[in-house]
Amino acid sequence: EKGLIPRICETLFYFIDKHGKDRGLMVEATYLEIYQEKIIDLLNPKGGPGSGPLKPKDRLKLEAKRKKLMQEARTNPTAMEEAREILKQLSPNGNASNAPKVREDPSRGVVVDNLKRFAVKAFQDCADLLEEGLTNRTTASTAMNSSSSRSHAVFALEITEKTAKMDATAMALAGVSAKKGAPKDRITKITLIDLAGSERTNTAATTGTRLAEGSAINKSLSALGLVIQLLAKYSKEQEPDPFASPSAAKGKKKVKEEGRHIPFRDSVLTWILR
Repeated sequence: EKGLIPRICETLFYFIDKHGKDRGLMVEATYLEIYQEKIIDLLNPKGGPGSGPLKPKDRLKLEAKRKKLMQEARTNPTAMEEAREILKQLSPNGNASNAPKVREDPSRGVVVDNLKRFAVKAFQDCADLLEEGLTNRTTASTAMNSSSSRSHAVFALEITEKTAKMDATAMALAGVSAKKGAPKDRITKITLIDLAGSERTNTAATTGTRLAEGSAINKSLSALGLVIQLLAKYSKEQEPDPFASPSAAKGKKKVKEEGRHIPFRDSVLTWILR
């Protein structure tokens, strides 16, 4: 049975096929995982432009290969050069220029740079990307689960509405006016997240790397819970008091807005969701 993310994608393309053919829609997809507060591109995990930090299993393979090359270097000079290149990849800053980075864009909001983007024209395109990314996602065995997800996965769709290609009827339905000059493209972002489950150290019997992974997962889930709690609290405070005078309500609202702080940046997960 299909999960929630595939069903959402399927429904989205059902409505695009039915109602969006005349609206110049273009859909692009990215797929990443948040592993110990680091972003890894699930559709380009092994290097090259748009790649993130090395996954643990890839790092182990490279370390073993480098060790073998160092042994061969005594009789093979080219082996030493290959070993040096591998060392650059193993370096914490060796792939920094291509690593995905989160930043805030004035017009687009929070974006993740250096991710491979794929144009998707049908639900099957999304299904193929989800399947490919799932094979690259970090999993490991614990006492509670033989194949436990050790990261949060984020599948994002960006829908661009090419207003220049819309006819008059489509522009009217979209609320776009042609009288104000050439209308700008409209961009909609849909972020779908598969969260890793929280775990107790004693129950999962985790140590070493597994323990660090579980701690990072629990920390980000706690940050997400706090953000949701504060958003709900402040949203409730914005509800107008029907018995308050206009001047009193205005002053109260100003004081509350100045004292508000939502810690989106406490984790990569909440920052991406902002």
